[in-house]
Amino acid sequence: MAPHWFVWSEDALYVSVERSSETWTNAERDPRVALVIDRGRGWTDLAGVEIEGTAAAMPAEHPDARRAVSAWHEKYRSMFAGDGFERFAEEVASLGFLRVEPARLTSWTHDWS
Repeated sequence: MAPHWFVWSEDALYVSVERSSETWTNAERDPRVALVIDRGRGWTDLAGVEIEGTAAAMPAEHPDARRAVSAWHEKYRSMFAGDGFERFAEEVASLGFLRVEPARLTSWTHDWS
């Protein structure tokens, strides 16, 4: 399990992954995936969703990833202030995206009020 940045577009969930990572290798070998997205800090604030589906691994430069890459850049732009993008590009030499098509969603919350 590893945290990843993502964008959810109309057609799928796109999760950014370094192409040399174990996550990328695992998704290429077996496309079945489970993802958890949660929010909150305190116990009663915690809520989330588990997404089960299949992933297609695609390099960031893949034509079918263009809209997702643009949305990803827009979502995380503020984190690249100053020289942030250059440092990111040096540390993540080969960015890719897992295009996840959800098959099953399970949600939860700890707010019982």
